[in-house]
Amino acid sequence: MKARDPNYVGFRGHGKEPTKPGNVRLVPVTCSVCQRKRNIPEGIALSAGDTYVCASCQEEQAAKAAAAGTA
Repeated sequence: MKARDPNYVGFRGHGKEPTKPGNVRLVPVTCSVCQRKRNIPEGIALSAGDTYVCASCQEEQAAKAAAAGTA
């Protein structure tokens, strides 16, 4: 690349944009169902507060609801 463009400085990593996965600040929050500590984005932690339910528990609750609906 330098041969084609003498001003090319080389790859310097991905931009630090908050919209890109991996660049969002994570905070530890305890799930209100299973009591496990999960690292979640700060914005979600602030909006959920003490009522946060982790993805695993959400999936389990959805599966139980679907099973109850078909029974």
